Amino acid sequence: MHFLTKVDMTTRTKVNELWDELSSQISATHGLLLRRCPTSVLPNIFIAITSPEGFKCLAASVTNDFEIDVSRFSGLKDIAVEVTDKGPNRGEQFLLFKLLEPGLDDIFAVLCDDLIVTVAMVTNDQILVRDLLNRFEQWRLLFDKAASQGLSRESQRGLFGELYVVRKCLEHGFDSLAIFECWTGPSGAIRDFQKGLSAIEVKTTIGSNHRRVRISSERQLDRSNLDRLFLFVLSLDQLQSAGESLNTLVDSIAERLDYIQLNRFRSKLFEYGFFDHDRALYESTGFAVRQEAVYEVRDDFPRIEEKDVRNGVGEVKYSILVSNCEKFLVPDNYAFEGMNFV
Repeated sequence: MHFLTKVDMTTRTKVNELWDELSSQISATHGLLLRRCPTSVLPNIFIAITSPEGFKCLAASVTNDFEIDVSRFSGLKDIAVEVTDKGPNRGEQFLLFKLLEPGLDDIFAVLCDDLIVTVAMVTNDQILVRDLLNRFEQWRLLFDKAASQGLSRESQRGLFGELYVVRKCLEHGFDSLAIFECWTGPSGAIRDFQKGLSAIEVKTTIGSNHRRVRISSERQLDRSNLDRLFLFVLSLDQLQSAGESLNTLVDSIAERLDYIQLNRFRSKLFEYGFFDHDRALYESTGFAVRQEAVYEVRDDFPRIEEKDVRNGVGEVKYSILVSNCEKFLVPDNYAFEGMNFV
């Protein structure tokens, strides 16, 4: 493979825009067009595009005095992970991430940005390769999700609740990157937000069960390893072609963010299973907030903890009547400050 162009990228620009620029330079010559990442990124990492095919890529240049094993990624459908030593310099090899499915451009752009940020300060080539491949391993599962038929109704409602809390935090002036760092719900964690020894669990109720909250495990409201735990309860009405849709809520958050913050936000949405190509599935379903309340889980708050469960009992699920929890009510900003979103 012949390498055609290597240009230093001195300002941070959206990777999609860089691919568009490189696409305009495609010729009949076979090879890669390369645009180096900003000089603030220490390793030699490039936004790239193949010529003449036009495949979008991320390329990392390292010395060829060690072997890069990418065999575990040989069966991928949407992205190819390759190694080539046909660079412009002797003693150089490239680790290449190549998008094969054009319909996943937006996800791939966020992936590339995340990979760049992950290794921005790495100067050792072997550690660079290791960290890139390990980080990509976490992302490959998202491409399997992207091929699904969208979020279930229950997952849509759960995501709406978590995003509602994200927006409330932003409205209170808390740092967006700190919020996204603490937003653990997309990764399937026990609680939806956690920072240090503080956590928030978000629950949505709908229909005739507005006053009943379902708890999915004995650990969800267990404060054994926490200093502070809050339960954010959002009572919703689900509406057809009315109310606030999941798409609208996502957009209202996105418009508050700069490029770096937006890519972090989008990576969280992808992790949850929300993809742009599924937006039409969520357009007609809206939610109206009937009531929101925040409770501090402490003292005799009604709950089951892990220590209460006898040996041999598993998959504990139970309900809480929030009408019995009024003495534990706290303002939402009290919970957010308790999470120290700064």
